[in-house]
Amino acid sequence: MSVVAFVPGTCGELLQGVDARGPLLVSLPIDLYGTVRVTLIEESVVSVVPALPKAMAAVQLAMERCRWRGGVRVELGGELPHSRGMGSSTADVAGVIAAVCAAAGVALSERDLLGLMLQVEPSDSSPLRGLWAVDHVRGTRAVRVGAVPAGMHVAMVDGGVAVDTVDVHRCYGAGPRIPDDVLAGVRWDSVAEVGRVATESAQRNQVRLPSAMFGTACGIAERIGAGGVCVAHSGSVCGVICEGRGQAERAFVEFARQQVRARIFRAVAPGVRTFRTPASPARIPPARPDEPIALPEARPGVGRLVPR
Repeated sequence: MSVVAFVPGTCGELLQGVDARGPLLVSLPIDLYGTVRVTLIEESVVSVVPALPKAMAAVQLAMERCRWRGGVRVELGGELPHSRGMGSSTADVAGVIAAVCAAAGVALSERDLLGLMLQVEPSDSSPLRGLWAVDHVRGTRAVRVGAVPAGMHVAMVDGGVAVDTVDVHRCYGAGPRIPDDVLAGVRWDSVAEVGRVATESAQRNQVRLPSAMFGTACGIAERIGAGGVCVAHSGSVCGVICEGRGQAERAFVEFARQQVRARIFRAVAPGVRTFRTPASPARIPPARPDEPIALPEARPGVGRLVPR
């Protein structure tokens, strides 16, 4: 048997920056998924296809976490575009860790998962169920702020510039300075409130890493009365946050009038989910955003390692 992990991609971030306590990030997960297939084997051989270094690092962390002394075969689905701020690396890293642990029968809390992910690189909060505000660099804080507003959609466009997350953090830091009380009083179940927070965060980020599509998206959001605009703070995607698919379709048309191709996604936050499958199935079962996380109970006799 193999385990397949599904991790939602992102349309950038609703919030990213640094306050008095340090880095803070809230991702905007969408219904586009990256997949990772893991098979535990007896032979002491580890293979990752394609052989991406971040996924390789995640395998080693997961094996250490589970005390697995055999081998691992990993297949990365690669469904999420790389270097666009859509969480492709996070999907690979979180998917590998969750799938290895699920295959080994080792329980993994969301905070455990975040701690392991951050040993590889600064990360997103998209593998966590619901909307989370996290320290995306050191993991010193992680709090679930709420669920995704019902019916929220995003019309997403891509500025077309590849951006490496590690390079952005090395050159520009973890984000712009944000107010210390930025989370206070936010109604995360309101599209308008979420849109306001995201637009303010995107505006601050224009000084740090300008988005080529930000002005266009803001103009469209204002014309159609959308909730606001989000950007990838370490990437090139930008989105108009909409209340319902109908409004997202209006944004799509507005982008098309300006010769810009948009895609419409529903905002969802199911977190990473794992499923046991035959070793070579004809197809991977589709992910449904309403399915619960499927992480097993801890297997008796398997030790738990504290993340470094």
